[in-house]
Amino acid sequence: MKKINFRKTLFAAVLLFQLNAIAAFGQTVVKGSVKDNTGKPISGVVVTDGAHFNTTDAEGNYVLNTDPTRYPMVYISTPAAYELPSKEGVADGFYQYLDAGKSENQCDFVLTKRQKPVDEFVYIVLSDPQVRNEKQLDRFRTETVPDLKQTADSLKNFEIVGMGLGDLVWDAMNLYAPYRQAVSNLGMTMFQLMGNHDFNLLYKSITQTDHPADGYGEQNYYQSFGPANYSFNIGKVHVIAMKDIDYDGNKKYTERFTPEDLDWLHRRRGFNGTGYHYYIRKDGTVHLTRPVERIGAHAKGFNAHSIGICYEGGLDCRGRPADTRTPAQRATLRQLVGQLQEKFPGCRVCGHRDLSPDLNGNGEIEPEEWIKQCPCFDVAKEFKEFGEFADRTDETGSTEKHRVTQHIKEQKGGK
Repeated sequence: MKKINFRKTLFAAVLLFQLNAIAAFGQTVVKGSVKDNTGKPISGVVVTDGAHFNTTDAEGNYVLNTDPTRYPMVYISTPAAYELPSKEGVADGFYQYLDAGKSENQCDFVLTKRQKPVDEFVYIVLSDPQVRNEKQLDRFRTETVPDLKQTADSLKNFEIVGMGLGDLVWDAMNLYAPYRQAVSNLGMTMFQLMGNHDFNLLYKSITQTDHPADGYGEQNYYQSFGPANYSFNIGKVHVIAMKDIDYDGNKKYTERFTPEDLDWLHRRRGFNGTGYHYYIRKDGTVHLTRPVERIGAHAKGFNAHSIGICYEGGLDCRGRPADTRTPAQRATLRQLVGQLQEKFPGCRVCGHRDLSPDLNGNGEIEPEEWIKQCPCFDVAKEFKEFGEFADRTDETGSTEKHRVTQHIKEQKGGK
């Protein structure tokens, strides 16, 4: 195994997601294939259960280990060269349910190759239908649906993708089926997302349920529309759709991406898991999200010799960069930086923005030179007791990298 020359820099950086440990898996093996409608295998197709990934080989085959009680489906990300699979105009056929009672599941997918590439498409979003009874659903059918069809008909020279942006029904699980029927055959491929009113109030979300087999909040939505997080390709665009709400039970919701959500997102974007090593939530809880021995993916040019720390927040109510740390976050960050300094003395502590290039060569990284504004506070001023911040080391780590590496060797009894 390749040894890592450890870190010279501790980052305090911003990330707007929420993390915890990822659940263990491996109870079921899923095998299958992805082929076109002529039987020709399709290679390189991403297959996932919502947390774990694989791609089809040259024969169009894949194997995926999963826990179907936690991840009840496997699904694919449709390549751009193929039509978006659907049933009566509603996105379908890109996911399959697993049988948790079997040690091995077979899930095969069939795609139809496009007759010609798509250069342009129309994206129509539908926000918060929130039908809570048959009367409201009927208004949706007679008012909204005709408008959607008329709009689609006026754009019939384009391929159209529709997206319902959550709160499809108002806590009324019995309305999923008629809602799906209402958005069928609109002249577009209709996808959906989950909102807080799309959870079954009888159960917590699947990530917070100890026994998902007894029921979980997303179950009715899954049964009607498939996974809550998914992606597809059309033209030159890779579309990623994710829910951003979690149900805690007792009509309490938390706006966040769950650990599974965030890890899935990073991996779907080509990362090998979450890029930062530590994550500090608003309540001050700190999570180890990546082993410190593992090279991070948080600051280009500095990943090989740094430890990344991020906190929940960093934007104000208008979406502008701001120091939003709570007192609990401030206390935890100070404690964590102190502990890491004790373990790796001599390391430089800096913010992500402090590693921006010195464009004018004056020896200072000024606001107009920042590539990013995170962590939205002056790290040098706040952590001045942890060492000298004025000297900016280069991307190789030079002297500090050697000192930290030597410290690790000494701890292990080496020279």
